[in-house]
Amino acid sequence: VRPANTTGYTANEVVNDDIGFMLTIPNAVRAPGGACELNAIVVKTDQGGGAQTWRPKVFLHQTPRLAFLADNAVITLSYTIQRQTGYLGNVLLPALAPPAGTTIDEATINNLNVVLHAAPDRKDLYFDLQTLDAFTPGSGALYEVEFLLTQL
Repeated sequence: VRPANTTGYTANEVVNDDIGFMLTIPNAVRAPGGACELNAIVVKTDQGGGAQTWRPKVFLHQTPRLAFLADNAVITLSYTIQRQTGYLGNVLLPALAPPAGTTIDEATINNLNVVLHAAPDRKDLYFDLQTLDAFTPGSGALYEVEFLLTQL
């Protein structure tokens, strides 16, 4: 996710494309209303070498949010509580850093072991990616969020 621009981020802004749709974890569960266990989350960028050292936070939801939230929009806890249905919680990851011998920056959190339930009419889960720190991305920087899930 990321538009091809270098607009800087301030703390608590969403990292998204310019369209502003909520990001999707497709087929997170086997059947509508099912459950999965979230074991790990990895956030990484193709522009590494220690250049990206911001702390990501992932907000998880059962259904897409009610309002579009374009890149660089501010996410606040009150927004999540008051405007969003199906809020499941959030996960704070450590700051991005370059793993040894790589040219990427990434943040990983393991051993979450949290059970998440999809909405009764859905198999997908949804998320927003937030930065807790100000930073300026390189032009066209790509950000990838990986979820290690076990369908229950």
